[in-house]
Amino acid sequence: MISIRYKIIILFLFSIFLIMASLLFGTQFITPSQLFSLLKNDHCLISCTIIGQIRLPRVLSAYLSGSLLALSGLLMQIMLENPLADPFILGISGGGSVIMLALTFFGASQIFIELGGWMGSFVAFLLIWFIGFRKKFVPSQLLLIGVMFSFLWSAMISFILTVSSDNTLKSMIFWMLGDLNEAQISYYQPTILIAALIFCLYYAKDLEVLVLGHLIDVRQV
Repeated sequence: MISIRYKIIILFLFSIFLIMASLLFGTQFITPSQLFSLLKNDHCLISCTIIGQIRLPRVLSAYLSGSLLALSGLLMQIMLENPLADPFILGISGGGSVIMLALTFFGASQIFIELGGWMGSFVAFLLIWFIGFRKKFVPSQLLLIGVMFSFLWSAMISFILTVSSDNTLKSMIFWMLGDLNEAQISYYQPTILIAALIFCLYYAKDLEVLVLGHLIDVRQV
């Protein structure tokens, strides 16, 4: 049986391999020597442009976004005592998607679309929190409320896609599938991830008690 420490090391090395493969493979194949030239700041013309300005921002953005989604999903599963809990099932991601698609439909600028996504997700979270905590905290009830809102957001997303023009519809669908064409790395993405990891490490014992308490309750039942 492989220990959790070795599993983490294996997954970390595998993720590094995937990052390197994403930098090398594409419409134009980049050789490892060309990648090494970029690391040494040598003059490598087009290869440097492809890696430094196109592929690297996309790969790092996908890596950071996936890390944040995984961490948020884990925290939700612990708090709600359910392995199915995640931002998608709870409708938090759906709320952000509705606002972003609506702003895209009305031709808003990119900065407003991004801010709208944040605000939509936050409002969806507040709605679920407010309704779920009107009486007392019941994890299963909170999860069902999130699923209800998830269906509501899905219906609104379908309506927006239906009434959108062909050009706008194409960009909307690409965005919903995880479009990284305009991905850019900024300081706030790794900052949020590092802050979240520090928070989780600081409260690791409390989170472990929540998990163990849930397992004890299940065994007693």
